[in-house]
Amino acid sequence: MIAEAFGNKLYLSEAVEVMPKGLNHQDSVDFIDRYIQQWSTEKIVLHEAAKTLSLSEKNFAEELNRLKTQLLINAYYEKITEDTSLFPVTKAEIRNFMELYGMNEDTEKEIVKLNYVKLSLNSKLIPQIKSILFDETKRVSEKKTIEKLCGDSIEYFIEDEKWLYLDDIEIEIPLHLNEKGSITDENRYIETKDKQYHYLIVLLDYREKQTTHELSPSEYDNVRSMIQQQKKNKYIRKKIDQLYQEAIAQKKISN
Repeated sequence: MIAEAFGNKLYLSEAVEVMPKGLNHQDSVDFIDRYIQQWSTEKIVLHEAAKTLSLSEKNFAEELNRLKTQLLINAYYEKITEDTSLFPVTKAEIRNFMELYGMNEDTEKEIVKLNYVKLSLNSKLIPQIKSILFDETKRVSEKKTIEKLCGDSIEYFIEDEKWLYLDDIEIEIPLHLNEKGSITDENRYIETKDKQYHYLIVLLDYREKQTTHELSPSEYDNVRSMIQQQKKNKYIRKKIDQLYQEAIAQKKISN
């Protein structure tokens, strides 16, 4: 047993079962420490909820039944639309969609490409993540290691091709760029902190405004997905109407 909270016991085997493969000894220890903290927090909150809520407030039978019903319906919708060849999307449709929603227009907002990791001030992972993130070869080849080290409890962003609005990023992290127009080794790697967090930032690219040239392949894929989803929704509505009419004809329902 590695932890106990209000009569609940956590065993090492449970943590090991969900631990990413290939971690070294120190990474494994850090992962288990974070897992214990998350597990303990959950048990503490559940205990307080059980103590605070009345029996009627803790009775979710009706909600669970509605959830089960909705999950079954959603599973059916996914089943009848899983063949994506039924919902092709042409380049012309993508172009028309982007024009309709102004996605082909220049945007007068600064944009950046970057990687960053937001750690607690005294995190033991700072040296290890910095050694990867601030080395261009490792940064590209060892992204999976960063994902494993950060897990679900550490905020990070390591996509290289996605443009982000600078003012949105500056809300999340203390990024104040100098010499914006020229990305060099001197201003590419940024290490800073505030009262709560330690930040490791790699600046990859910068533009004074977004144009269609800065739309990433993932953004085109997102548009394609949205159009495809619209077609799926239309197909589902048509299928529902068909089933309704068939039920009426077979006198399975009456109005």
